[in-house]
Amino acid sequence: FHDLIWEHGDELAKAWGVSKQDVLRWGDGVLYALWMYASEDSRRGRIEARVAWQVCEWSRGWYHRLKKLLGLHCLAYALLLAGCSTPPDWTVSEITGTNAVLRAMGKDKQEICLSEGVTNENVGAEAEIVGKTDTFDYSSLDWRYGGFSGAKAKPVDGCEIGSLKVSADGMSYKWVAGGCEKLGASSREDAGATIAALFCKIDGKWQGGKWEWISTSRTTRSLENIKKGYGGWRKDAIEAASAYAFCIVSKDGKKRTNVIVQEGR
Repeated sequence: FHDLIWEHGDELAKAWGVSKQDVLRWGDGVLYALWMYASEDSRRGRIEARVAWQVCEWSRGWYHRLKKLLGLHCLAYALLLAGCSTPPDWTVSEITGTNAVLRAMGKDKQEICLSEGVTNENVGAEAEIVGKTDTFDYSSLDWRYGGFSGAKAKPVDGCEIGSLKVSADGMSYKWVAGGCEKLGASSREDAGATIAALFCKIDGKWQGGKWEWISTSRTTRSLENIKKGYGGWRKDAIEAASAYAFCIVSKDGKKRTNVIVQEGR
């Protein structure tokens, strides 16, 4: 599949209205994702998957020509180099170069996610992290509680969350990419720079806002403040909601993560 993408890079780029570079990077991501899926918990398989991705990224031009000339297969080539280098764990949603292709195809990135996120703290300058295009109508959020408004906040590349779970007692989420440090926090434990914002869908409308401060290291939060009516919060909002939305916003209200949603409980 990866070789077919490379082979027809020009045609795909033209059909989708993106650059050939975007198509080739997407192809490298497909290779990585398929290999990671096949390797399961194999340590060697995971290392080989990362090396395969790196080989393709570093040798895109000359390797493709060599492979066509000699009939080499990229997987066999990567096996020769297995163990030489081990970059950080990347999830499918963090593979470089997918944004332009997915936008052109009108696809949601979740359609290609094969696993839940593992934070990649050190993505290179070239990396294009999925998450800079919102799939949620951010303007539909009514910031009516908490005495804070993040209505004008803009999503930050490489700062993505997922796996929202809300119950009567609390909520949890996971980091897919980045952390609160990209929104102004000084460390993973710094909870004085970023705000947790929760929204409840009641009668078809999203209402909510700030109820807690949050840090990268805090992926679970109590809803006690909401129950106590903090900043005008309704005590029955959690019980009355048919769905929940959550995001993290910088304290100046200018930067944020993507918005994640949980339908019902």
